[in-house]
Amino acid sequence: MKRFGVLLLLTVTACGGGSGAGDKAAKAAYVGKAEAICRVAVTRQKALTPPGTVDALAPYVDDTVRIAVTATRDLSALSPPRADKAALQAKFLGPLQAQADDATRYAADVTAASKNNDQAALGRLALSPPTKPRADLAYLKAYGFTACVDAADTSN
Repeated sequence: MKRFGVLLLLTVTACGGGSGAGDKAAKAAYVGKAEAICRVAVTRQKALTPPGTVDALAPYVDDTVRIAVTATRDLSALSPPRADKAALQAKFLGPLQAQADDATRYAADVTAASKNNDQAALGRLALSPPTKPRADLAYLKAYGFTACVDAADTSN
């Protein structure tokens, strides 16, 4: 049993479980800054009044996308901990940018349909917003995010 404990300790240390205080401080600072950005985005999103009519869809979508794009830009401007930079880019920042790009294209489609008074297209668009989260939500939770998980989870 003692041998198993030593093996486990060596495995955890080799996998990064034994990161130094500086790494932990950098991670905590990064998470704190990112969470502040995400809390603002979530609060602003929740303050929006969902559209009650198809005609109100375009302004609502524009406001929602503006919030998402601003948060994505602000998150991308942060300096992630060097040891986690690649994983955060692959599982969080890159996918979040892809979600913002999807939302921007969707907003353009909604705006065009609204300007053309295309009620059929607006109806279709209202029923099919881009809601698939691209960020790895399990990774974000494990990393220590909460508000950023809420912000990235577009499925609800």
